[in-house]
Amino acid sequence: GDLQALCEAWRAAESLMTTKYNTLEIPNDLQELLNLNMSLSQPDWQQIFTDDSAENTWENFKQKHAKALNGGDWQQLWPHLIAARKATKADNTPWNTKHAKLVKAAQRSAIQPYIKELANEALGVFLATQNKDAAINPESDDGAVNQAKRALCGGTLTWAGGDIHCKDTAATPQKNAICDTGSQSKAGDNIATDIVCLCQTDSNQVCVNDNEFSTTVMVSTTLENGALAKYLQACPKDTPFGDPGTKVQAAVTRLAERLGHGKARDTDGKVRLGKKYTTDCTNQASACVDYSQYFSGAKRNP
Repeated sequence: GDLQALCEAWRAAESLMTTKYNTLEIPNDLQELLNLNMSLSQPDWQQIFTDDSAENTWENFKQKHAKALNGGDWQQLWPHLIAARKATKADNTPWNTKHAKLVKAAQRSAIQPYIKELANEALGVFLATQNKDAAINPESDDGAVNQAKRALCGGTLTWAGGDIHCKDTAATPQKNAICDTGSQSKAGDNIATDIVCLCQTDSNQVCVNDNEFSTTVMVSTTLENGALAKYLQACPKDTPFGDPGTKVQAAVTRLAERLGHGKARDTDGKVRLGKKYTTDCTNQASACVDYSQYFSGAKRNP
């Protein structure tokens, strides 16, 4: 039903908040390429990386060869070159045991420049995935974590953390203070208030059974304190989809399918969710969310 569509959106946003940027392990094929390149390289190049002790660091090498380096920076490359040399420097290493005949038979002068270029390009692409860039950092201002927080609580509710994430209704607020008549840009600001506006009415509840989860009907025009926490208890604990991206897509699809099912579009551009409608969605007899202004382009939930 309508509440379940908003519940699915809520759970999808929650799953986005767990998004982490995990750096990738170096692929085996890339390590093989680096090992081959090191095996085909000149002895003086190999010698730089032969010592794999803690003393053979990029910082120490840079200090000794600053003039020759002329500003070159191998800091990100260094551990991978050390690893490639370690895998190939002794005749009895697993890599040499497997590939020694291939390396010995290779026409080094002909193929090494090609292998070197390929290895450098592939390593450069891999190293780019290791940087926690702000554009892909889920905890940046526009990252998935904060976008999810905005979707849950928006600009009208205070982020409080905990099980329900947003500051719940308190001090018996007026329904028309948080719900939308259809022209106020409140609906769609956040999922939390959309749930409360959909479910709170002065007659038998439409989202849960009477007194289920200790919910009560509205008194006059005021909303119940702690309403969000009570209605969230009626939501499934999770969605049937695995990754956060799929959950979000499924939630958007399900919510879109519910729009207009309860209250038909009686006026051009009117888009509503919910079955009970009296005057507008701020009325105490209504149980609905009016997204008309949202779909007019005036406001967009992240």
